[in-house]
Amino acid sequence: TWWRRYCDFFPMTLVKTAELPPTGRYVLGFHPHGIISVGAFGCFATYGVRTLDLSAGETRARTDRRGFDSLYPGVHVWPLTLALNFYIPFVREYLLSLGCCNASRASFRNILAKGAGAGVMIVPGGAEEALLAEPGTISLVLAKRKGFVREAILGGAQLVPCLAFGESDLFEVSRPEAHTLRARAQQLVYRLTGVAMPFFNG
Repeated sequence: TWWRRYCDFFPMTLVKTAELPPTGRYVLGFHPHGIISVGAFGCFATYGVRTLDLSAGETRARTDRRGFDSLYPGVHVWPLTLALNFYIPFVREYLLSLGCCNASRASFRNILAKGAGAGVMIVPGGAEEALLAEPGTISLVLAKRKGFVREAILGGAQLVPCLAFGESDLFEVSRPEAHTLRARAQQLVYRLTGVAMPFFNG
């Protein structure tokens, strides 16, 4: 399928290091954002990602078992994304078809209220972290991003950290020099829309 090819192209492997019992509720915090969250999308919005279960002693990624659900049966995770994405024609329907939801407080609470086995996946660094993406680095933006922790506590959910190795290496970033017109335009777009517009190729 298309998503299997997408996940194999980069290539992605979802590695399980601990159990997530289907009796719990979960908030998965994915880092880093990278330019466009290729890893978060492949691992949690599709069934194409290869899997590796370290908790079971596996040493090689399996291609016969794919997707988050195959590693954690009984746990369903909804990826959350920027609300602005749902205002773009056709993108909204596409995201909804993949199970994505708006990263709002209401969505968070509605999903966690579903009870046992419900979870959300969020990339807390968001657009600000996307502007920091650079090959060979992992930049995390967390100091001002505590809302997801509060919602996890209120919803009785466990926090699950997810780290993507290589996410920042996918694209070469052209970072504008400070105080240039390009840098000011980039910051203005981010402040007005909440959308990062990094200059990249790759």
